Amino acid sequence: MVYVLDANVIVHYLKEDANVTKNFDNAVLGGSLLLIPRAVDYEICRGLELSLNAVK
Repeated sequence: MVYVLDANVIVHYLKEDANVTKNFDNAVLGGSLLLIPRAVDYEICRGLELSLNAVK
């Protein structure tokens, strides 16, 4: 199976949400392919960059 991830799922995974982490683990162990679209990759990277700059 192939899963296309959106930014919300990735944010919840980075925050170690138990349900999301469990689903990730099940998908990977089951041999599923996890895809992150370029727009989502940009959105996550930009959000991390902005949050790191806000801490300074």
